[in-house]
Amino acid sequence: MSDPNEFNPNDETPPVLGSWRRIYAVVLVLHVVLIILFYLFSNAYA
Repeated sequence: MSDPNEFNPNDETPPVLGSWRRIYAVVLVLHVVLIILFYLFSNAYA
C-alpha cells in the first residue's frame, strides 16, 4: 500500500505559468516569433 503523503515527482506543477501546457505554448509561440524575426531581418539586410 502506498502512503498518500508520499512525494511523487509526476504530480509536480512547473514553477512558472502553472501548467506544462502553458509552458509548451509559450515556447512554441516564441519559436514562431523568432523565425518571423529572422526572416524579416534576413530580407531587410540581404
